[in-house]
Amino acid sequence: MAGCLTLHAADLVSRIAFQQRCFRNFDLRKHTYEQVKAAFGLAAQAAQHVIKKVCDAYRTLHANLAAGHLGKPGSVRRVKAESKPISFRPQAAQPYDDRCLSWQHGDRTVSIWTTAGRLRGIAFTGSAR
Repeated sequence: MAGCLTLHAADLVSRIAFQQRCFRNFDLRKHTYEQVKAAFGLAAQAAQHVIKKVCDAYRTLHANLAAGHLGKPGSVRRVKAESKPISFRPQAAQPYDDRCLSWQHGDRTVSIWTTAGRLRGIAFTGSAR
């Protein structure tokens, strides 16, 4: 269920990007950021990652179209790819960065943001190095 939040958020952002023909991260953020945070309860950084994930997917699609990897203009495969918003697999990866994860070396615990909320006090073995 938790991974479904980012899946549904990415699908919503993708539909908006497709409808608005807006595929650049900064521009798409203006159209979707507040809506994604409010509708799915995502933290700020997670919402940013969802938007960037969608932009990256459209950048890849457009590069493949330009390179002819999906056929010539008008081909069935190309028309199918161009005629609908990109959708995301339920088990697709969700990017993380250092703002989603924090280490408490003295306590030997880690805190990580998940779509189910922040998990705190998870034990780990390691050193500050």
